[in-house]
Amino acid sequence: MIEGQFGASNELDVGNFELCVVASGQIQHWYRDNHALTPWVHTATFGANAKRVVALLEGSFGFNLELVVENLDGHYQHYWRDGNGWHAGVVIV
Repeated sequence: MIEGQFGASNELDVGNFELCVVASGQIQHWYRDNHALTPWVHTATFGANAKRVVALLEGSFGFNLELVVENLDGHYQHYWRDGNGWHAGVVIV
C-alpha cells in the first residue's frame, strides 16, 4: 500500500491510498479517498496465476502506478496503470 499523488492538489496535500492484493490468483486494485474519508473502492481485477504482490510504486512518468507480482511459477511479472487501465509488462525470470 502507498499514498499516491492522485487527489492531492500539491506536494504537501494528502493523496489517495492505493492498495493491490492477490485474491484467487488475480490482482485486485483498491483505493481510498483521503479527502472525503470514504470506504475503500475496488477499481479493477486483472492478471492471472498471481501468488503475491511484491512491490507497488508510483512512477514519475505520468504518476502511473507500477506493480511487481510473484507468479505461481516463481517468476515475477511487471504491471503498470495509466489512463486506460492496467497493463501486463515483462516477465522477469
